[in-house]
Amino acid sequence: MAPIASSPSSSTSLSNSRDAQPSSVSETSTIYYDQEPFETFQGRALFLALSTIWANAAADEVIAVERLHGGGYNRITGLTKRTMGKPETALQYILRVPRFQPGQVGNEVAALRFVLEQTSIPAPSVVAFDETSLNQLQSPYMIQTRLPGVPLHQSMADMSYSDRCRIAKDLGAVVGQMLQVQSSMSGRLTLPSTDRTLVAPLHVAPWYPVVDPSESQPFRTSAASSSVGKMLTAALLAWKAEELRLRPRGGLKPDIIDQFIIMARQMEKMGYLGDTPFTLAHLDLAPRNILINDALDTSKPIISGILDWDSAVLGPMFMTCDPPSWVWAEWGPEGDEEEKDEDKLEADLQPSSAQALELKSLFDATAGPHYRKLAYDQKYSLSRRLMRFVIQGMASNELINEARALLRRWKIIWDAKHAESDSQD
Repeated sequence: MAPIASSPSSSTSLSNSRDAQPSSVSETSTIYYDQEPFETFQGRALFLALSTIWANAAADEVIAVERLHGGGYNRITGLTKRTMGKPETALQYILRVPRFQPGQVGNEVAALRFVLEQTSIPAPSVVAFDETSLNQLQSPYMIQTRLPGVPLHQSMADMSYSDRCRIAKDLGAVVGQMLQVQSSMSGRLTLPSTDRTLVAPLHVAPWYPVVDPSESQPFRTSAASSSVGKMLTAALLAWKAEELRLRPRGGLKPDIIDQFIIMARQMEKMGYLGDTPFTLAHLDLAPRNILINDALDTSKPIISGILDWDSAVLGPMFMTCDPPSWVWAEWGPEGDEEEKDEDKLEADLQPSSAQALELKSLFDATAGPHYRKLAYDQKYSLSRRLMRFVIQGMASNELINEARALLRRWKIIWDAKHAESDSQD
């Protein structure tokens, strides 16, 4: 085998909200994340590749270990094998090493397997993983295929209107596929506690405790085992119990969760939650998580890959229907860097220009009737926000403030509803 090669990345095929940050972060990541310098890490990565995916590498084959732009959750490294003088023989993979949550590797493996087994959405496949530190990296890791294409947010500012239309239709089709995948229960995809392999049957873990695979159940495509309201209330009660277990003296979070429980019951009473199925949801379907092909080749879909399935969940159907208003919004040089919450301006959801309206119409049409029913109604918007707190928790002051804002907004709606009822009596 020829010596290892290392080079900076010209394009990042695993650029996403968790794994893609500005290049300045990547250049200083050794200090920023207190991680092993790349100069020594690449040797470990090489040994790992030779012992797992390329154990039979020939002497005339070059293994390149490439430093890619990592991010807040994973260290990202490119692995390439090619025969010397034959660039067409290149095989490319991505090595992902978690920075802070090594116990999530099995769940990430399960999510990617689920997408590939249950849909035709283009996503990376996992070729090897280890949830332990008993390996050359001395850390859990996952190796997955490297998809072709470049991140959409890098090309948005210069994209033609016709290509934007192709994006709208392709992404609508992705959402439509996710809505067709139904589950008997809501929760996180995981591997069973007794079989942590690439061929293990896929399971669904309850929301709380978050990472206890022993409480998981096999994935089933049958009808939902409970209503959305009952599921949401049960999840909130379990969340509160977990908070009190970790912090027996209680505090702010259990009090907010109590208010969420009241809100969920009131929403169900007013018909806000609905009896929707549990479907596959990608909670960060943003341009930074979408790869695109060469726009000049119109013979194939323009979207070549959807990334960041770490955030994939099986949740109420309205979670899959969060409107991606960036599809029809004005695209600037910063791509999708400016984040917006569910309280979007009316202009975002009801575009005024003819082109924006057509882009929205193309997306809505391909996403399908279930999407159109659940995307734009205020009751489902509020339901999404409440469900997101169940999924992500309240790990920061910012999220606690958002929770309070949601509760204030709901109180206004609830009080107005009762005032209306009183006036009619």
